[in-house]
Amino acid sequence: MGTGMFDSFGEGSVHLAGIGGAAMSGLARMLVQGGRRVTGSDLYPSPATRDLEKSGIKIKYGQQSAEFDTDAVLIVRSPAVPDSNPEIAAARKMGLPVIKFPQVLGMMMRQKTGVAVSGAHGKTTCSSMTAVILKTAGLKPSWMIGGGVPDLGACANLDDGSHIVVEACEYDRSFLDLRPTIALVTNIDEDHLDYYKDIDEITQAFKDFVSLLPGDGLLVLGEESDYTGRLREATQADIETVTLNGSGDWNISETTFAPQWSKFNLSHHGVHIGCFQIHIPGIHNVRNAACAAAIAFRAGATIDAARDGLAGFHGAARRFQVMGKCRDDVCVINDYAHHPREISATLSAARQRFPDRRIWCIFQPHQHSRTRLLMDRFAKCFTGADKLVLAPIFAARDSEQDREEVSSKSLADAVEASGQTVRVARSLDEVVSVASNEVGKGDVIMVMGAGDIWRVAETLASVFGDSIVKAAG
Repeated sequence: MGTGMFDSFGEGSVHLAGIGGAAMSGLARMLVQGGRRVTGSDLYPSPATRDLEKSGIKIKYGQQSAEFDTDAVLIVRSPAVPDSNPEIAAARKMGLPVIKFPQVLGMMMRQKTGVAVSGAHGKTTCSSMTAVILKTAGLKPSWMIGGGVPDLGACANLDDGSHIVVEACEYDRSFLDLRPTIALVTNIDEDHLDYYKDIDEITQAFKDFVSLLPGDGLLVLGEESDYTGRLREATQADIETVTLNGSGDWNISETTFAPQWSKFNLSHHGVHIGCFQIHIPGIHNVRNAACAAAIAFRAGATIDAARDGLAGFHGAARRFQVMGKCRDDVCVINDYAHHPREISATLSAARQRFPDRRIWCIFQPHQHSRTRLLMDRFAKCFTGADKLVLAPIFAARDSEQDREEVSSKSLADAVEASGQTVRVARSLDEVVSVASNEVGKGDVIMVMGAGDIWRVAETLASVFGDSIVKAAG
């Protein structure tokens, strides 16, 4: 399976620096599937690295020294691994080529038909849905997704079909290394403002991305806005839009919701093609499903395969992930939402699924800089929660000045100024203590954030019940 995909790397082993991330661990699995020997390194052990070690991959921790295999031919680094990393410096001194993870994806997409899912929000869910549909259609797709997907068995897979589905991230403009034939832009929003100057610079990056599409390719726009509208002038590819009760090429209508499902009708070019049902909540996931159907259809899936695939889709890891069955009808849900728009949408979905129950939001802000730059939006995005607990900010790529300028207490002050009560915890242990002592029968606990808050979700699932799901798949 996948024989020849990595022949261009030459003979020898491939070393992955920062192997513990979802995408990098997925790449490790694909390399092994393609017949390559892999080694890796990361700062510390994690569920992902433990799983890789069980499969026979040797991983060293700390990233403070370079001990590459003598036959190593390539070093692939996560975008999170800086130039100053001792391994990277040593590899370059030894004359070993060092490339970033997105460059490997670009190489792979040159050998298959690339389906790239981009956008500020919804990438993981949309790319997961697309891969599930193509697999349901019997097209044997390969995929690389930034999170675990239980319905697919893994976040990454190398197969014999002609398509590869990838999650295309705009941070560091890494999606410009890809070579898609079909692309989706779910939406454009302010984010990664530690890297981009403003929304105009973000929009320009997406314009550069869609310009990579060939003239016979397809661009699907998941929403119509001033920002997504600017993408039209940047590509010669076909363009199709997804609208809600509108006049798009793909239009969603007659949407109905119940606690365990959402149903909607979908039309294509004005022709009704059927009723669809998904089992993950929220109007944003209805949009995600329609977007996935649109790009999968262009990739060769039938409408029946799209309907069946979506009906059997149960979500990606850390995307409204129910953490098993708990006593006293308590429900613990683990979610990756870390941007105000995502938080608001996820809490709205929680209210859809649990209309009569008290909803706790336990949120770990991700990055001091993101919290500071989007403070006004964060202050108003938690209104869907009955109880709000803030964990300390998870620092990522933050400078010392960033850390000094804002804290979870700063965010709490802004939330309270908007009229909502909030509790600030000094540690993750304190978060667990608060929830363990104060959560009542029938309460729903939404554990949200992109850092290590998943540990809290696992712990609370253990506190309230015996049957748990691994949170960081």
